[in-house]
Amino acid sequence: MAASVAVSRRAVIRRRAETIPAFHTSNRMAARFDGTDRVGLATAALGLATLNVVSFGVLLTGGIAWAFDLCSVAELRHRTQAALRRPGRPGRPDPAADKDMEDVLKSLLDRLGMDSTPEKPAPEAPNSEASPKK
Repeated sequence: MAASVAVSRRAVIRRRAETIPAFHTSNRMAARFDGTDRVGLATAALGLATLNVVSFGVLLTGGIAWAFDLCSVAELRHRTQAALRRPGRPGRPDPAADKDMEDVLKSLLDRLGMDSTPEKPAPEAPNSEASPKK
């Protein structure tokens, strides 16, 4: 990360120094931006931006691995599988909690004067396209 910041800073300073006119240049002429090298400037900017983003990503990945005390991808896989198999983790259905939530919602709907009985799905009509036509 430090190297990418140093390279970017050096490139910006070099570009800024190119815009400063020479000592013997007349100040009567307005400074103009030379737009002939726009492709080169855009390519250099894209390269520096890519370098900075990739270095930040590597730093972030290393920081996360250090924070979770991971040494390898196999250890990450093992810990992830252990967390997924752990009982009582969020995302697994809990019948008692579901029943409590149904009771709370039923009492709320009753107080609001709404029908709290669950709707039954309508029976499906026989599919006329499935039968062979003669």
